[in-house]
Amino acid sequence: MNAAYAGIDVGGTSVKSLVVDEEGKILDEDSRESHPDGIVELVQEVAAQLVERTPQISGIGVITPGIVDAEAGVVHYASNLKLSNVALAAEVAQASARPARLDHDGRGAGFAESFYGAAKEWASSVVVPIGTGISAALCFPDRVWEGETFQAGEIGHIPVYPGGEACSCGQRGCLEVYASARNIGLRYATRTGKPPSAREVERCLGKDPLADEVWAEATEALALVLAQLTFTLDPGAFVIAGGLSGAGDKLLTPVRKALSRHLAWREPPPVVASRLGAMVGRWGAAVLGCKAAGSLSYEAWHV
Repeated sequence: MNAAYAGIDVGGTSVKSLVVDEEGKILDEDSRESHPDGIVELVQEVAAQLVERTPQISGIGVITPGIVDAEAGVVHYASNLKLSNVALAAEVAQASARPARLDHDGRGAGFAESFYGAAKEWASSVVVPIGTGISAALCFPDRVWEGETFQAGEIGHIPVYPGGEACSCGQRGCLEVYASARNIGLRYATRTGKPPSAREVERCLGKDPLADEVWAEATEALALVLAQLTFTLDPGAFVIAGGLSGAGDKLLTPVRKALSRHLAWREPPPVVASRLGAMVGRWGAAVLGCKAAGSLSYEAWHV
Protein backbone atom coordinates (compact mmCIF):
# COMPACT_ATOMS: atom_id res chain seq x y z
CA MET A 1 0.00 0.00 0.00
CA ASN A 2 1.47 3.36 -1.05
CA ALA A 3 2.03 6.03 1.56
CA ALA A 4 -0.25 9.05 1.96
CA TYR A 5 0.22 12.39 3.65
CA ALA A 6 -2.30 14.58 5.46
CA GLY A 7 -2.49 18.33 5.96
CA ILE A 8 -4.70 20.21 8.42
CA ASP A 9 -5.25 23.95 8.00
CA VAL A 10 -6.56 25.37 11.29
CA GLY A 11 -8.45 28.66 11.07
CA GLY A 12 -10.69 30.76 13.27
CA THR A 13 -13.89 29.67 11.52
CA SER A 14 -12.98 26.31 9.96
CA VAL A 15 -10.56 23.41 10.09
CA LYS A 16 -9.77 22.18 6.59
CA SER A 17 -7.96 18.98 5.70
CA LEU A 18 -6.37 17.33 2.70
CA VAL A 19 -4.93 13.85 2.11
CA VAL A 20 -2.74 13.10 -0.90
CA ASP A 21 -0.79 10.12 -2.13
CA GLU A 22 2.91 10.03 -3.03
CA GLU A 23 2.21 11.55 -6.44
CA GLY A 24 0.16 14.40 -4.99
CA LYS A 25 -3.20 12.97 -6.07
CA ILE A 26 -5.99 14.04 -3.73
CA LEU A 27 -7.47 11.12 -1.80
CA ASP A 28 -9.59 13.02 0.72
CA GLU A 29 -10.52 16.62 1.52
CA ASP A 30 -12.87 18.01 4.13
CA SER A 31 -13.82 21.15 6.04
CA ARG A 32 -15.33 21.47 9.49
CA GLU A 33 -16.71 24.57 11.18
CA SER A 34 -14.61 25.56 14.17
CA HIS A 35 -14.79 27.75 17.23
CA PRO A 36 -11.85 28.95 19.34
CA ASP A 37 -13.27 27.09 22.34
CA GLY A 38 -12.22 23.46 22.01
CA ILE A 39 -10.01 23.95 18.95
CA VAL A 40 -7.31 21.51 20.15
CA GLU A 41 -9.85 18.74 20.67
CA LEU A 42 -11.34 19.40 17.22
CA VAL A 43 -7.94 19.19 15.52
CA GLN A 44 -7.19 15.96 17.37
CA GLU A 45 -10.54 14.55 16.25
CA VAL A 46 -9.94 15.54 12.63
CA ALA A 47 -6.47 13.94 12.66
CA ALA A 48 -7.78 10.70 14.15
CA GLN A 49 -10.62 10.52 11.62
CA LEU A 50 -8.27 11.13 8.69
CA VAL A 51 -6.13 8.15 9.74
CA GLU A 52 -9.24 6.04 10.28
CA ARG A 53 -10.43 6.80 6.72
CA THR A 54 -6.96 6.51 5.15
CA PRO A 55 -4.77 4.18 7.26
CA GLN A 56 -1.78 4.53 4.91
CA ILE A 57 -1.24 8.12 6.10
CA SER A 58 2.38 8.21 7.26
CA GLY A 59 2.70 11.85 8.31
CA ILE A 60 0.45 14.79 9.25
CA GLY A 61 1.16 18.48 8.83
CA VAL A 62 -0.71 21.17 10.76
CA ILE A 63 -0.68 24.92 10.17
CA THR A 64 -2.17 27.60 12.41
CA PRO A 65 -2.09 31.38 12.73
CA GLY A 66 -0.23 33.02 15.61
CA ILE A 67 3.29 32.83 16.99
CA VAL A 68 4.38 29.35 15.96
CA ASP A 69 7.69 27.67 16.83
CA ALA A 70 7.87 25.07 14.08
CA GLU A 71 10.95 23.34 15.45
CA ALA A 72 9.36 22.82 18.87
CA GLY A 73 5.88 22.14 17.44
CA VAL A 74 4.35 24.76 19.74
CA VAL A 75 1.79 27.51 19.21
CA HIS A 76 3.00 30.14 21.64
CA TYR A 77 0.08 32.50 21.04
CA ALA A 78 -2.84 32.72 18.60
CA SER A 79 -5.49 35.30 19.47
CA ASN A 80 -8.04 34.05 16.91
CA LEU A 81 -7.79 30.50 18.28
CA LYS A 82 -7.38 31.29 22.00
CA LEU A 83 -4.21 29.20 22.09
CA SER A 84 -1.29 29.84 24.41
CA ASN A 85 1.81 27.60 24.64
CA VAL A 86 0.12 24.54 23.15
CA ALA A 87 2.31 21.69 21.86
CA LEU A 88 -0.07 21.08 18.98
CA ALA A 89 2.24 18.83 16.96
CA ALA A 90 2.52 16.44 19.91
CA GLU A 91 -1.25 16.55 20.48
CA VAL A 92 -1.91 15.58 16.86
CA ALA A 93 0.74 12.87 16.90
CA GLN A 94 -0.79 11.35 20.01
CA ALA A 95 -4.34 11.46 18.61
CA SER A 96 -3.39 9.97 15.25
CA ALA A 97 -0.46 7.69 16.15
CA ARG A 98 1.41 9.30 13.25
CA PRO A 99 4.38 11.69 13.20
CA ALA A 100 3.22 15.31 12.95
CA ARG A 101 4.81 18.66 12.16
CA LEU A 102 3.51 22.17 12.85
CA ASP A 103 4.09 25.51 11.16
CA HIS A 104 2.55 28.95 10.76
CA ASP A 105 -0.35 29.15 8.32
CA GLY A 106 1.15 32.04 6.36
CA ARG A 107 4.50 30.31 6.01
CA GLY A 108 2.85 27.04 5.02
CA ALA A 109 0.73 28.79 2.41
CA GLY A 110 3.72 30.79 1.23
CA PHE A 111 5.84 27.70 0.69
CA ALA A 112 3.08 26.00 -1.31
CA GLU A 113 2.43 29.07 -3.45
CA SER A 114 6.13 29.65 -4.13
CA PHE A 115 6.74 25.97 -4.90
CA TYR A 116 3.64 25.19 -6.98
CA GLY A 117 1.71 28.39 -7.60
CA ALA A 118 1.83 31.97 -8.85
CA ALA A 119 4.83 32.98 -6.71
CA LYS A 120 7.00 30.42 -8.49
CA GLU A 121 7.74 33.00 -11.19
CA TRP A 122 9.74 35.29 -8.89
CA ALA A 123 13.00 34.85 -6.98
CA SER A 124 11.38 36.59 -4.02
CA SER A 125 7.74 37.24 -3.24
CA VAL A 126 5.38 38.07 -0.42
CA VAL A 127 2.41 35.73 -0.23
CA VAL A 128 -0.54 37.25 1.65
CA PRO A 129 -3.26 34.75 2.67
CA ILE A 130 -6.49 36.56 3.59
CA GLY A 131 -9.19 34.65 5.42
CA THR A 132 -10.34 34.89 9.03
CA GLY A 133 -7.05 36.71 9.60
CA ILE A 134 -4.23 38.12 7.49
CA SER A 135 -0.57 37.16 7.44
CA ALA A 136 2.31 37.32 5.00
CA ALA A 137 5.18 35.05 4.03
CA LEU A 138 8.44 36.32 2.62
CA CYS A 139 9.33 33.56 0.18
CA PHE A 140 12.52 32.55 -1.57
CA PRO A 141 13.12 29.34 -3.54
CA ASP A 142 12.67 26.46 -1.07
CA ARG A 143 12.60 28.79 1.94
CA VAL A 144 10.19 30.99 3.87
CA TRP A 145 11.58 33.49 6.38
CA GLU A 146 10.45 32.79 9.98
CA GLY A 147 11.94 35.77 11.79
CA GLU A 148 14.12 35.81 14.91
CA THR A 149 11.19 35.03 17.24
CA PHE A 150 8.95 33.16 14.75
CA GLN A 151 6.76 36.24 14.26
CA ALA A 152 7.70 37.31 10.74
CA GLY A 153 4.67 38.07 8.61
CA GLU A 154 2.15 39.10 11.27
CA ILE A 155 1.01 41.97 9.06
CA GLY A 156 -2.59 41.55 10.16
CA HIS A 157 -1.62 43.37 13.34
CA ILE A 158 0.12 46.34 11.74
CA PRO A 159 -1.90 49.40 12.89
CA VAL A 160 -3.08 50.98 9.65
CA TYR A 161 -5.38 53.41 11.44
CA PRO A 162 -3.86 54.15 14.88
CA GLY A 163 -6.63 54.50 17.45
CA GLY A 164 -9.09 52.84 15.08
CA GLU A 165 -11.46 49.94 15.67
CA ALA A 166 -10.58 47.35 18.32
CA CYS A 167 -8.81 44.14 17.28
CA SER A 168 -9.04 40.78 19.05
CA CYS A 169 -5.29 41.00 19.71
CA GLY A 170 -5.81 43.93 22.10
CA GLN A 171 -4.56 46.65 19.75
CA ARG A 172 -6.64 49.14 17.77
CA GLY A 173 -6.70 49.90 14.07
CA CYS A 174 -5.04 46.68 12.89
CA LEU A 175 -5.09 45.75 9.20
CA GLU A 176 -7.01 42.58 10.09
CA VAL A 177 -9.90 44.61 11.50
CA TYR A 178 -10.49 46.27 8.12
CA ALA A 179 -9.33 43.82 5.48
CA SER A 180 -9.75 40.21 6.66
CA ALA A 181 -12.60 38.33 5.03
CA ARG A 182 -14.33 37.84 8.37
CA ASN A 183 -14.14 41.47 9.39
CA ILE A 184 -15.16 42.82 5.99
CA GLY A 185 -18.36 40.82 6.46
CA LEU A 186 -18.83 41.86 10.09
CA ARG A 187 -18.28 45.56 9.40
CA TYR A 188 -20.83 45.46 6.59
CA ALA A 189 -23.34 43.54 8.73
CA THR A 190 -22.98 46.08 11.54
CA ARG A 191 -23.96 48.89 9.15
CA THR A 192 -26.73 47.08 7.28
CA GLY A 193 -28.03 44.13 9.29
CA LYS A 194 -27.32 41.87 6.29
CA PRO A 195 -25.48 38.53 6.57
CA PRO A 196 -21.89 38.94 7.89
CA SER A 197 -20.16 37.63 4.78
CA ALA A 198 -17.40 39.05 2.59
CA ARG A 199 -19.09 37.32 -0.34
CA GLU A 200 -22.23 39.32 0.39
CA VAL A 201 -20.20 42.53 0.33
CA GLU A 202 -18.61 41.50 -2.96
CA ARG A 203 -22.03 40.66 -4.42
CA CYS A 204 -23.37 44.10 -3.48
CA LEU A 205 -20.48 46.11 -4.91
CA GLY A 206 -21.75 48.83 -7.24
CA LYS A 207 -25.30 48.37 -5.95
CA ASP A 208 -24.97 49.31 -2.28
CA PRO A 209 -22.91 52.38 -1.26
CA LEU A 210 -22.25 50.82 2.15
CA ALA A 211 -20.73 47.74 0.52
CA ASP A 212 -18.60 50.00 -1.66
CA GLU A 213 -17.49 51.92 1.44
CA VAL A 214 -16.48 48.83 3.44
CA TRP A 215 -14.67 47.35 0.43
CA ALA A 216 -12.81 50.61 -0.24
CA GLU A 217 -11.70 50.80 3.39
CA ALA A 218 -10.41 47.22 3.13
CA THR A 219 -8.51 47.68 -0.13
CA GLU A 220 -7.00 50.99 1.02
CA ALA A 221 -5.82 49.43 4.31
CA LEU A 222 -4.29 46.48 2.45
CA ALA A 223 -2.54 48.77 -0.04
CA LEU A 224 -1.07 50.86 2.78
CA VAL A 225 0.58 47.78 4.27
CA LEU A 226 1.76 46.53 0.86
CA ALA A 227 3.37 49.93 0.32
CA GLN A 228 5.26 49.59 3.61
CA LEU A 229 6.40 46.08 2.64
CA THR A 230 7.48 47.34 -0.78
CA PHE A 231 9.77 49.97 0.69
CA THR A 232 11.06 47.57 3.35
CA LEU A 233 11.55 44.36 1.36
CA ASP A 234 11.46 45.24 -2.37
CA PRO A 235 9.81 41.90 -3.27
CA GLY A 236 9.38 40.63 -6.80
CA ALA A 237 5.62 40.38 -6.38
CA PHE A 238 2.74 40.22 -3.95
CA VAL A 239 0.53 37.13 -4.24
CA ILE A 240 -2.90 37.44 -2.63
CA ALA A 241 -4.05 34.03 -1.40
CA GLY A 242 -6.74 32.54 0.82
CA GLY A 243 -10.50 32.73 0.46
CA LEU A 244 -10.65 36.44 -0.36
CA SER A 245 -8.42 35.94 -3.41
CA GLY A 246 -11.49 34.46 -5.08
CA ALA A 247 -12.79 38.02 -5.54
CA GLY A 248 -10.24 38.39 -8.34
CA ASP A 249 -10.05 41.80 -10.00
CA LYS A 250 -12.74 43.22 -7.71
CA LEU A 251 -10.08 43.04 -5.03
CA LEU A 252 -6.86 43.29 -7.02
CA THR A 253 -7.71 46.30 -9.20
CA PRO A 254 -8.42 48.78 -6.36
CA VAL A 255 -5.45 47.42 -4.37
CA ARG A 256 -3.13 47.93 -7.36
CA LYS A 257 -4.40 51.47 -7.91
CA ALA A 258 -4.03 52.42 -4.25
CA LEU A 259 -0.56 50.84 -4.06
CA SER A 260 0.58 52.86 -7.09
CA ARG A 261 -0.76 56.02 -5.45
CA HIS A 262 1.29 55.33 -2.31
CA LEU A 263 4.51 54.69 -4.28
CA ALA A 264 5.04 58.05 -5.91
CA TRP A 265 8.62 57.57 -7.12
CA ARG A 266 8.90 53.87 -7.92
CA GLU A 267 7.04 51.17 -9.82
CA PRO A 268 4.90 48.92 -7.62
CA PRO A 269 5.56 45.19 -7.58
CA PRO A 270 2.93 43.14 -9.41
CA VAL A 271 -0.08 42.19 -7.27
CA VAL A 272 -1.50 38.87 -8.48
CA ALA A 273 -3.96 36.26 -7.31
CA SER A 274 -2.84 32.94 -5.91
CA ARG A 275 -3.01 30.03 -8.31
CA LEU A 276 -3.87 27.69 -5.43
CA GLY A 277 -6.62 29.96 -4.07
CA ALA A 278 -8.44 28.79 -0.96
CA MET A 279 -6.56 25.46 -1.13
CA VAL A 280 -3.15 27.03 -0.60
CA GLY A 281 -3.08 26.41 3.15
CA ARG A 282 -4.10 22.79 2.80
CA TRP A 283 -1.33 22.15 0.26
CA GLY A 284 1.17 23.80 2.56
CA ALA A 285 0.02 21.57 5.41
CA ALA A 286 0.20 18.47 3.20
CA VAL A 287 3.82 19.31 2.36
CA LEU A 288 4.48 19.42 6.11
CA GLY A 289 2.82 16.01 6.44
CA CYS A 290 5.17 14.68 3.80
CA LYS A 291 8.16 16.12 5.65
CA ALA A 292 6.86 14.66 8.93
CA ALA A 293 7.02 11.23 7.31
CA GLY A 294 10.61 11.87 6.23
CA SER A 295 9.68 11.95 2.55
CA LEU A 296 10.55 14.34 -0.28
CA SER A 297 7.71 13.14 -2.49
CA TYR A 298 6.21 16.66 -2.48
CA GLU A 299 9.03 17.82 -4.76
CA ALA A 300 7.47 15.91 -7.65
CA TRP A 301 3.82 16.79 -7.04
CA HIS A 302 1.95 18.48 -9.88
CA VAL A 303 -0.48 20.64 -7.95
